Parts: sequence; structure tokens; C-alpha cells
Amino acid sequence: MTLARIGRLLAVTILGSVFLSTSASALFSPRIEDFEETVLEELAELGISDAEIVDLRVYPHYDRRNLVDRATGWVRIDDCPEGWIVVNMSAFATVTYTYTHGNCQVPGLD
Repeated sequence: MTLARIGRLLAVTILGSVFLSTSASALFSPRIEDFEETVLEELAELGISDAEIVDLRVYPHYDRRNLVDRATGWVRIDDCPEGWIVVNMSAFATVTYTYTHGNCQVPGLD
């Protein structure tokens, strides 16, 4: 096999890998609704019902390919009028960690 042929095969392999990884990321990129659902599930595990939610915002964070890299959910509840529950999520809408921000205390969270 010639050096030129090896170079072409290597280029095709690298380009194919980039295409497949980009396509797979795009196929599995969750929608904002998926992140919102994850936030609601996390709140339910903390014993917080939908009726207690005053405000829920989800902010996606994008990578250089304009795909969702991660997301952050900010939630205000009746018991925390001056603070937030913050839910950080991975690109696949799974919770990475949850904490409170501002004047907000929720049992089970720091």
C-alpha cells in the first residue's frame, strides 16, 4: 500500500468519525421540554410539587457546533421568594447537581 493511499484512507476515516459523532450528538440532543421535565422530576424527588413552583427557567449552554452541551434550570418556589433552586444537567438531560442560590433553604440541598 502506498503512502498516498494510506493518507487518503486515514483522511476518510477521520472525516467519517467526525461526521458520525456530530450526527449522533444531533440525534440525541434533547429539547428544552426534556430539560424542563428533568427539572420537574428533580423537584418531585425533593418533595416539591408543581403547585409550589412560581417560576421555572431553563437555559441551554451550547458548544462550538451549536449543539446543547449542558443546561441549567432555575426554579423559584413559594417558600423561596428571594432565592432559587438551581438544577444543572448534562447534554442528555440528566441531573449533574442541584443546589440553592440566594435566600433559599430546601431540605436535602446545600
